[in-house]
Amino acid sequence: YLLGDGVSLGNLGLLPVCVSTGPVEECRVFEVGSSGFSYTSCLQPLPFICRYRKDAYWQLKKAQQESSHSLTSRVNMLAERTVIPENIFTSYVQDMNLSVALGALDVVATVLREGETPVLESSDLLAVLQLLKQVSDVEVQEGEELEMLEQLGQYYVEVTELILEEQNVQTWSSVSQVIRGPMTVVELCDRMVSHLAPLLTAGRTKITIQHGNIGMEVRK
Repeated sequence: YLLGDGVSLGNLGLLPVCVSTGPVEECRVFEVGSSGFSYTSCLQPLPFICRYRKDAYWQLKKAQQESSHSLTSRVNMLAERTVIPENIFTSYVQDMNLSVALGALDVVATVLREGETPVLESSDLLAVLQLLKQVSDVEVQEGEELEMLEQLGQYYVEVTELILEEQNVQTWSSVSQVIRGPMTVVELCDRMVSHLAPLLTAGRTKITIQHGNIGMEVRK
């Protein structure tokens, strides 16, 4: 889930099974209704599906069915926009830049900090991880405010620390087939650290951002 997009089979008509980069005019597609194949223009945009392992699919389905959407609703209401999608099978790709990423993590950190839901639901954990992935993929543009970048790093570490708290151990286990446990967070933090390099200067050769037991460090 964290590294791919998925959509419900019920919403699909034709599924592309190959992509042609050459001069071929038609590509073979799978028809869900008849379970057969047909051909259509390679230039025609079609919905697609990513394949899940069976165990991962059932964990995702269970997380979706048992979700109360309480965290999602609070985050989106506070942000006054969709920060976290309600359907975990639908990837919501935001037009993410430094400012948008900062605002999104600010809201998520605030809601998690309030602790109205002491234990995260499985769908909450997956949604927050998906957001962290999107933020860690943000490209920092030259000339952007360094204060904003450092603040983003602080929110990133805070959100990471909050989802790794001890009371969420069972939640992590409930999605063990979908993600590779807390090591996923370590990998995301490594990617985020690489974006903090612009904060380093001749007079500031090391930066440490710490929240609780979690921290990120970048040095020249």
